[in-house]
Amino acid sequence: MKIGILGLQGAVAEHVKMLEQCGVETQVIQTKEDINDIDGLVLPGGESTTMFKLLNKFDLLDDLR
Repeated sequence: MKIGILGLQGAVAEHVKMLEQCGVETQVIQTKEDINDIDGLVLPGGESTTMFKLLNKFDLLDDLR
């Protein structure tokens, strides 16, 4: 199983470290192409308006729906 961590704002490294300590394969998600290769997705905490703007800016929102 491969879990993606949305890498558009902070706390990405902390999430990668925690999941890998649990034996989970991880991938930082920064492009549309990255989404196709994962089984689940972690959205690191942050301000939701900023997250929404970044998802739109990087054209990821539709692929996550």
